[in-house]
Amino acid sequence: MILGIDRTTREEIVSKFAKRMTEGFVIVAAAVFVGGCFGGRYEPEPVAPAAPAPAATSGEAPAGSLVATGLVEWGRGWYGGKGNRGEGRMTVSGDTLSWQNQKDAERNFELRSAVIKDVWLTCAARPGQNLCLEINVRTLTDLEYHFRDRNWQGGENQQILRIYAFIKANFPQIHFEERVEKTVD
Repeated sequence: MILGIDRTTREEIVSKFAKRMTEGFVIVAAAVFVGGCFGGRYEPEPVAPAAPAPAATSGEAPAGSLVATGLVEWGRGWYGGKGNRGEGRMTVSGDTLSWQNQKDAERNFELRSAVIKDVWLTCAARPGQNLCLEINVRTLTDLEYHFRDRNWQGGENQQILRIYAFIKANFPQIHFEERVEKTVD
């Protein structure tokens, strides 16, 4: 007997611990696999659509709203890869930010400003002025969404800068920042 525990009891404890660790690992691995196969992110309950905004006569967005086209959702997969998750349109209207993917409606979402915690630009370090190529949105539940201009590799960033400026001007309760990286890949 060592420290009041006989060998059999100690071995049983170790065996039970190992079995529980194995069961826990299998459950976590299955959750990661299933989550990665079906989009890899938690989707919040859909927000009831707001009443349609009145259409502007000139084809522009109504006053107090912004529509940006020519964007791509830039994804970070559960396996660590990055890439284009589809082209679409972002609309900021009233207190709602929404994304409509042109090819995959399952990637569409709508967020109220009250659940947006952070908005930041990811910028490449440049002498004089950094080149910001990605706008990022994080919710209170730590969901993250990343967007770039369609031709970001050519240095285009007008749409993300418009979105950033609009959100910053209209939602001062959100935390904003520029994050500088050596390269934006």
